[in-house]
Amino acid sequence: VKWGFLAENEDRYLVINGDESEPGTFKDRILLERDPHQLIEGVIITCFASNIKKAFIYIRGEYAKPARRVQDAVEQAYEKGYLGNNILGTNFSLDIVVHLGAGAYICGEESALLDSLEGKRGHPRVKPPFPAVSGFNACPTTVNNVETLTCLPFIVNEGAESFKDFGPENNAGTHLVSLSGHVEKPGVYEVRMDVTLKQIIYDLGGGIRGGKALKGVIPGGASSPVLTAKEIDVEYSFDALGKAGTMMGSAAVMVFDEDTDVVKLLHRITRFFNHESCGQCTPCREGTHWARLIVQDFLKGNGNERKMKRLHRVGGNMMGTTVCALGDAAAMPITSFVTKFPEEFEKYYPKAAA
Repeated sequence: VKWGFLAENEDRYLVINGDESEPGTFKDRILLERDPHQLIEGVIITCFASNIKKAFIYIRGEYAKPARRVQDAVEQAYEKGYLGNNILGTNFSLDIVVHLGAGAYICGEESALLDSLEGKRGHPRVKPPFPAVSGFNACPTTVNNVETLTCLPFIVNEGAESFKDFGPENNAGTHLVSLSGHVEKPGVYEVRMDVTLKQIIYDLGGGIRGGKALKGVIPGGASSPVLTAKEIDVEYSFDALGKAGTMMGSAAVMVFDEDTDVVKLLHRITRFFNHESCGQCTPCREGTHWARLIVQDFLKGNGNERKMKRLHRVGGNMMGTTVCALGDAAAMPITSFVTKFPEEFEKYYPKAAA
């Protein structure tokens, strides 16, 4: 669908988003490190289908080893004649450039990534125009994720129907899950979209570490609304998680057990988003700052019902009010933690008030 939006122009670009900075996410790292040739094959397929002659693989700055692996694979592809001018004696030519970011979370947003690629500070752009019309250097640009393009060789070789067989309708195919936290066997797992979150945690992950009880799960990276232990028997697909009031996001499943201090966990998350806000939008710049301070106030033993409501209100005021989704990403964990774990916050009310 994205490819179909590309405007007609002699100069068109493909940008691969390898800026994997969502907390808890490390699936693209595995693909970049362990199978860069499959990604390159997907890039070539995309560019051939879309009449693109130049592609950029934008990799998170901290991913030094994956970047080296991808660069080596690109050089090998040039040596074999799969990249360069007149590939395999055809009229098709393609160049791939590997580019490292500088460690900013905001550059995972596609338009901020494009600004960064152009040598500017990574700031999300106001849309429209969308990248498919005016992207890199104001030319039509498709921005795709690493995992998306890595799936293409299988789809081309085996057919779309074969890929659709892995999972339910509208949520077809396999996908990679980054499983971390208090599980016995953390790691990256490839699953169909008809497995449940409970199966991922207990069957693949081996259950909760040390035989403890589960308290909650962040199902799609730090920006996704949290689920309690009673809510994990849900299909791990886009539609099912949406109906459950959360989202798959970057497919990063972060599990926390009964001993976890939820307020400290939320403080770490709010501190991250406050630090990573680009500061362009007032609701995000100020909201993430105030959310961090309020949660910090709870940790000092100064919590109360009024501050609980204020924290919820600060989160709500960020939702849908910013140029990019970072405001939403910061707000969703705040509102969901306060709503689903109010008793955890009440522990930090002054003892005299209790």
